[in-house]
Amino acid sequence: GRARINMWRRRAIAAAVLAVVVACVVARDGDRSLGAVAGAMGACARRDGVVSTAWFRWRGYARVDELAARVEARAEAEAEDGDGGGGMRWVSSALTRACATQGATIWLGILGEAFDVSRGREHYGVGGGYEFFAGRDASRAFVSGNFTEDGLVADVTGLSPGNLESIRGWRNFMREKYAFVGYIRGGAFYDERGEPTAMKHAFDAGVALHDIEKARTLERQTMYEDCSSMWNERDGGFVWCSPAEDGAERYPRNETTVSASGEHSSRCACFRELGVSDVRRVYSGCALTDTRCQTSTGSTSSE
Repeated sequence: GRARINMWRRRAIAAAVLAVVVACVVARDGDRSLGAVAGAMGACARRDGVVSTAWFRWRGYARVDELAARVEARAEAEAEDGDGGGGMRWVSSALTRACATQGATIWLGILGEAFDVSRGREHYGVGGGYEFFAGRDASRAFVSGNFTEDGLVADVTGLSPGNLESIRGWRNFMREKYAFVGYIRGGAFYDERGEPTAMKHAFDAGVALHDIEKARTLERQTMYEDCSSMWNERDGGFVWCSPAEDGAERYPRNETTVSASGEHSSRCACFRELGVSDVRRVYSGCALTDTRCQTSTGSTSSE
């Protein structure tokens, strides 16, 4: 009867809608996987204009989030892929393009890892301050601050070891706060087989270099402690060194170091020795044997 006709009509419409979504995804990404359908469904509906929300609301029988949930449930099984992954969880690069619409799952990528940031919708959803991070791996932008389309990229080529470490810090933050979805296969850091790319190897080498330099700096700070310092507008800035535990005097020096990557840094360090060099300099206006030096003048000096 009429109920049976309506049932078949609903099924036909649902099938047609899903076909349109698949066509949208395939036309845009060339990826026919269920993961791609789930990841790009909202983007097709909202951004490409191919499928509107109205298609999913024929007399209230189906909603965008309901259909997306069904497809994503099947995509979950697809994400669990042992091929080339050594038991690791993998998702396709197309699947990270989850649309940040209300009710949809929001995924974010960083360093080739995907995270479900849906519970941070106020930040990553539509109208949020970081909505541009949703649905993509924009690792570079975490340190560059370039939130244009040109800057929202995964490419970390040319960044300093310090910048790479900062991105790693953001990745660790995501690991602590949000649910890990899987590693992004077919992206900048893992290829289609799940193998690390040249960029992943370069990133790992960069952060390893940073860790070595940090350990070297800490070792030197243990040998030669940082100076004590103070500054105020009236008196200006001062550095000084207190005597060592054995009572020996120590002298403030402006020490310059150069990292393996060529980055220069300077600090005030306390030395027992009076010797100076191009990388261990006496502060201007300070005598060789002074234990306290003025590094900048204050307002009283100009009166």
